[in-house]
Amino acid sequence: MAAIGVAVQRVCQTVSNNNMTVEQIISNYILTDGQINSITVNFNEEPSAIVTLNTRKRNPENGVEDVTIDIRLNTLTHFDIVEDFESRSFSDLTLTRLTNGEYYLSLDPYDNSNQPNERDNFVFKCKTLTIGEQ
Repeated sequence: MAAIGVAVQRVCQTVSNNNMTVEQIISNYILTDGQINSITVNFNEEPSAIVTLNTRKRNPENGVEDVTIDIRLNTLTHFDIVEDFESRSFSDLTLTRLTNGEYYLSLDPYDNSNQPNERDNFVFKCKTLTIGEQ
């Protein structure tokens, strides 16, 4: 499902600074039927991860366009993955803000409710989240 790599972020929109809310991300990007390009996890004093996805973006002028996005998960508090590397595609994902203020991302959710489920896989939780297009 994923390969380890390094991603470069050119345009950055910060969710934690309310430039773009989780709802706006879900509204602007079509976060289904995409591909995982890479995942980089940094195990330093402030753990973080960069998830790079091929997906689509709603464009008022052209309808829909293919884009590559970086989701930066800063100050990771949880990372849980079981992976067999049979596919790099994802059919759905869960991206939401938890009641404690943290962000929750699952690239392999148990269902398509966009709500955390204890059976979700490929789960990240973090204090701040940014998204950018390459």
